[in-house]
Amino acid sequence: MLPLLHLGWRSLDLSGYDVVVTSSHSCVNAVRVDPAAVMVSYCHTPMRYAWAWREEVQRVPRAVRPVWPVAARALRAVDRRVSSRVDRFVANSAFVAGRIRGAYGDSATVVHPPVDTAHFDLPGSEDRDGYFLVAGRLVDYKRADIAVEAARAAGVELVVAGDGPVRPRLEALAGPLTTFVPSPTDDQLRNLYGGARALVFPGVEDFGITPVEAMACGTPVLCQSTGGAAESVVDGVSGRVLTSQSVEEFAQALRSWPATWSRAECRGVAERFSTAAFRSGMLEVFDQVGPRRSVTDGRW
Repeated sequence: MLPLLHLGWRSLDLSGYDVVVTSSHSCVNAVRVDPAAVMVSYCHTPMRYAWAWREEVQRVPRAVRPVWPVAARALRAVDRRVSSRVDRFVANSAFVAGRIRGAYGDSATVVHPPVDTAHFDLPGSEDRDGYFLVAGRLVDYKRADIAVEAARAAGVELVVAGDGPVRPRLEALAGPLTTFVPSPTDDQLRNLYGGARALVFPGVEDFGITPVEAMACGTPVLCQSTGGAAESVVDGVSGRVLTSQSVEEFAQALRSWPATWSRAECRGVAERFSTAAFRSGMLEVFDQVGPRRSVTDGRW
């Protein structure tokens, strides 16, 4: 159905509005707007099936995969044409802003996504000697396999919170100190964050909400230097940023992980990504591109 999504969004008529804001990761910018309307696109990433199709091709039906390079080329042409209607791109990270520049030849203002940091503010000890944590959907690109293999090699306890199609493979890779919590409740996940020695985050994400949630709980993050997480984690303050995705480098970091991290410093870093910070950043964008009445009457 993917080739029909542009047509589906095109059927949504938003004419009559002065400013239209889209939250986009694929086809939503095809909506119909007045020629004089200002269009702001909060972009999570340019369409993956078109621009990063090699990473996504395993999710395409097997019978279609041989022709997907041609399909992706056609999708890129449509996506580029539709996105040319956008007056201002807002990216959820500098990493994504680079993708926008490469795909559309346009610059983007960076406004990081909002996290309810108050919800994750938990009391706790500075000293922790228990488990490391992986949290999120268990899909290929998040690379939970790196964390599982590194924990087994380092001989440390690991909790994997979440479910997805690669869980059976991860369970086969796991050592005896790794446990799985497939469907944690919100409260369980928050408590897992708060009690962990660190969140292990090996994947390349557009931004990455879970590292900020963990830091808001006072928990440091172990990530690598490509992707949005490297923009939220302050190396040596709220975690460690490694130079690669290698299992060996992650295992060494787990073996040598400090017993004590400052919860207050981790929370301080997380507050840069609060809902208030997001609101302030978006209002600044609207002030620059939209009619003044739209940003002063309380609707934004």
